[in-house]
Amino acid sequence: MNDLPEVPDLVYPKPTEDVSKKTKRPVRPWDIFNKNIEKVVDNVQQERMSICLQCPRLIKATRQCKECGCFMDAKTKLFDAECPLGKWNNVVVSVDQFDYKKD
Repeated sequence: MNDLPEVPDLVYPKPTEDVSKKTKRPVRPWDIFNKNIEKVVDNVQQERMSICLQCPRLIKATRQCKECGCFMDAKTKLFDAECPLGKWNNVVVSVDQFDYKKD
């Protein structure tokens, strides 16, 4: 009764390199003004900023990083921002942290 031909399973080749690194663009200073860019909660921003204030690569008068050139009061608020020296990283959120209903 079924006149449709059998369709084989599609096999997609696995990527040879990590594509997640290619799709994620670096954080830019003007991202602070973009309403679509995620921002961190205040305590994360304050923790990041306290790390920066202790760093010898910070220009204290302007609160600007000598490594990346960013104004750290703004950069520390951005969800995907990272310290160029590795002193603090972007925020990682797991599915377990969300409250959702299971039907």
